[in-house]
Amino acid sequence: SVFTELRAPLVSRGNDTGEKREILAVTGAARYDDYSDFGSKTTWQAGVEFRPVETLLLRGTHATAFKPPTLYNVASPRLVNTVGLSVTDPMRNNETVIIASTTGGNPNLDPATGTSSTLGMVWSPQELRGLNLSMTWWKLQIDNAITLPSLQSIVNNESRFPGRVVRAPAPPGEVGQI
Repeated sequence: SVFTELRAPLVSRGNDTGEKREILAVTGAARYDDYSDFGSKTTWQAGVEFRPVETLLLRGTHATAFKPPTLYNVASPRLVNTVGLSVTDPMRNNETVIIASTTGGNPNLDPATGTSSTLGMVWSPQELRGLNLSMTWWKLQIDNAITLPSLQSIVNNESRFPGRVVRAPAPPGEVGQI
């Protein structure tokens, strides 16, 4: 991995006492990662800070992200658990069912990727030194997130996990038991 970061003040102004304050600055960062199992990836971040008056800072950022699956995610052994596991089946009037669960790694996982963006402001009134009031809007998009949902969540969202809930045959118009 290689990482670099830059912060560059573009505009500054002096005040009555001769102190300089930044008006406009940009930030940037880049990271390059090379993984033996998942290839290489460059991610970056860029930002801007604007201080139109001494007490107000406006700022924004945009960034990309990359995270390969862990060895546990891809290579943990398959385990079948048949002891003491129960779920409530919403397809059968919330019937409680004792189930068997199979867990383990998935060698076909892709890396998680994402983007994030922020816009915000910080107000620091001169009358109250040390007080900073901030407000930030943010947006996060994660693709291929690697998660381990609960067994109940899988049953509750069966259509989102095709093939993960196995049901017994049932007559037409009815739903088979898990």
